[in-house]
Amino acid sequence: MPSLHSLRHINLCSLIVSIGYTVLVSVACICAGVSSNAPTKDYSLSSSKSERIFNAFLSISILASVFGNSILPEIQVSTSMQYNLVPLWSASFKSERLEMSIWEKITGASERSSQNKAHATLAPPASGKMAKALVLCYSVLFLTFYFPAITGYWAFGNQVRSNVLKSLMPDSSTSLAPEWLLILAVVLVLLQLIAIALVYSQVAYELIESRSSDAARGRFSRRNLLPRLALRTAYMAACAFVAAMLPFFGEIVAVVGAVGYIPLDVVIPVLMYLMALAPARRSPANVALMVVFAGLGIVGAVASVRKLALNAGQFKLFSNGLS
Repeated sequence: MPSLHSLRHINLCSLIVSIGYTVLVSVACICAGVSSNAPTKDYSLSSSKSERIFNAFLSISILASVFGNSILPEIQVSTSMQYNLVPLWSASFKSERLEMSIWEKITGASERSSQNKAHATLAPPASGKMAKALVLCYSVLFLTFYFPAITGYWAFGNQVRSNVLKSLMPDSSTSLAPEWLLILAVVLVLLQLIAIALVYSQVAYELIESRSSDAARGRFSRRNLLPRLALRTAYMAACAFVAAMLPFFGEIVAVVGAVGYIPLDVVIPVLMYLMALAPARRSPANVALMVVFAGLGIVGAVASVRKLALNAGQFKLFSNGLS
């Protein structure tokens, strides 16, 4: 696919599925909380100060991963180029002069363009519609993240699982919500996973198919279609195998947020701003922002890996969570 815009219909379906799942899970948690079989609720924090600190950084990393997804379409729109020049991150910059100077500074595009007598420009800054899209995206994220989190914590206290469906369907007892509601929620999860696979796996598909396809043949020719089906199926089967094998859902999300989205959303844009404009007097706020969030990412990564190590003793392959 040439851009995320080409997948807009899949994204719309994913949005509807996400909102539907949020409503179902929130209602299920409320049903579990008021049922006669409701578990004992304990809202107390850990007595260990170090445990509380590590859990706080773990939570920050998870939030970074959840809310960091919104920056991906802005990165692509802000860096779309004519003549298929290699795009570059410029996520947080809203002026054309700044975007152009970044491109020229990092890649030397201006010099090459003058030598080749070609004209390369960045697309107009995505400040209007993209800003509205980001507001909408963060609003949906707030709804779909906090509603299940609040209702789940209310229903199960500090024993709630990172995948709240596992708290609603415990192995040791019957389901704590109507079965039809939980089945429908699981179906929506499967549909959402299909949408995620179609959207977020495009980069992997591009890398794989750039080496396996024949550009001289048609897209739907047997020469290209059969390898595409086989390789995409194998890729998704490998992802499903690893996901089923490892039960560390929350910890993996935290690692991705700490080492991926925190640098991408905060540290790299400021660094590129300083590299592009090279101001004679650097603002202490910019440097402090980089240092603070770089440290936050490092501590968050340590907290995430620590949680993984602590849970490793309870780990069993292909188990339904930790033993």
